Amino acid sequence: MRKWPFNSRFAIVVFVLNFLLALYATPVIDHSDAPVYLAFSEALLGAETEVNYAHRSPFYAIVIAGIGLLIDSPYLHKAVVFFQYGLLAVTTLLLCRLFASILQGRWLPALGGLMFNLSLATIFFANIMMTEILTVFFLTLSVGLLFNAYERGRTQSYFWLGGVVGLLILTRFNTLPLLLTYVLLIGWVLYVQRQPLRQWAYSAVAFVLPLGFLLNAWCLYNLSHNNFYGLFPNVGQGVPRNITIASIEESDVVSAENEPVFRIFLKARQSYYDNLPEEHKGSLASHDRFNILPGLYGGYTIYLYALPDLEDHFELQPGEGEYELAQKLGSFYQEIADQNSGFIFKYRIVSFFSSFRAAVSGTLPDHYGNINLNALPAFLIVLYKISFLLMSVIAFLAFFGFAGQALWQRQQPNFYLLVCFAMVFSFWGINLVFVTGADANRYKFPADPFIIVLFLAYAGMAVGWLRRGRKADAPPAAAGQKYRRVPAQ
Repeated sequence: MRKWPFNSRFAIVVFVLNFLLALYATPVIDHSDAPVYLAFSEALLGAETEVNYAHRSPFYAIVIAGIGLLIDSPYLHKAVVFFQYGLLAVTTLLLCRLFASILQGRWLPALGGLMFNLSLATIFFANIMMTEILTVFFLTLSVGLLFNAYERGRTQSYFWLGGVVGLLILTRFNTLPLLLTYVLLIGWVLYVQRQPLRQWAYSAVAFVLPLGFLLNAWCLYNLSHNNFYGLFPNVGQGVPRNITIASIEESDVVSAENEPVFRIFLKARQSYYDNLPEEHKGSLASHDRFNILPGLYGGYTIYLYALPDLEDHFELQPGEGEYELAQKLGSFYQEIADQNSGFIFKYRIVSFFSSFRAAVSGTLPDHYGNINLNALPAFLIVLYKISFLLMSVIAFLAFFGFAGQALWQRQQPNFYLLVCFAMVFSFWGINLVFVTGADANRYKFPADPFIIVLFLAYAGMAVGWLRRGRKADAPPAAAGQKYRRVPAQ
């Protein structure tokens, strides 16, 4: 990475900016998964609960529990918001450092970091008790360690990388497939450094030791508290729940055992279509010419409509937990998915392209009033959504130019850019493989800063080409590079 290109005043500005945002923010504790993580943190501190949180990633709840040991309610939620904005400030400064290895000039990397810091999605997640801010911090830190390993070839870089990746997975279980990405990138670094086989072994051990320790620690916790050894329970469900529920049709056929469940979901499905939600401020739903959105968003809402009847049918206590219910519904979901594979495949593609959208609009439902970003005018929300979609499309198209240039010139691709593309396409690929549906744009949020830097790199190259009226010199983001061997340490 390039030497830190900014003075201390810039860092002070970033921290003051985030302090003011935290001061203004109203903590959101009852929207989306926020109440679940708060309840999980209380359970970790010993609160009595009948809910099984085994399917939830634990580290964010552990962090909240740690803050709760120091600060009691009613100040806990505001303290978590200040913590998240402090973490966001550190992440922004780290991103500026990373971007300096990719973007030319002194202030363009700062612009990239601030664009992420001030995006509506980032501010939204900093105000709510959810895992996103902690996740993007660990992802950014892991990329910094990859850059460090590439430049210095130190074995200890892989040790710290393994620890950070372990914490990343424990913060968001849906990042587990990124392990393949990290392994491939580490292999590429060792290959281009022409390291001997001995150094490959040292690096592998250094990476696996802290990673295995952290993941195994949580597996042992589950063994002692939940009677299974693993990061999360295997409920026998090989298909995604929400998109499977959205695919249900009256013409589907299920076994006699699952017939009552089928009727419950058909009733819930009818309730959903009879009560389609109103458009939110800045919503683009009116432009849905292919009627994709009801299927994209309907699965989870139908599930919520069906939940009380499902709990009665299986004689579960209200709020007993998604884990217990998922165990009982696994065979039903599989029967539905087998019949509606075409529907699910369509939404697999939709999930991929839904990844191009902004993670969230930034606003809360109208009943929250004009708190946080709800005070913004609708046109700013629409402008933000369109702008982020444009950045994602440019990043997607830029990959083909990047790959084509590397193949045509037969050079090693720019490593910094390679990592950015790898992170972005990994999150997009996760959405494709696991058909995340309506959650696809939110699940890829940790990749947002790398989408931004790819946009700035290639948009800058295009502007340079237009201004010069000739082929611009390739910026660091686009140029290939030759690598000299780094001695093993």
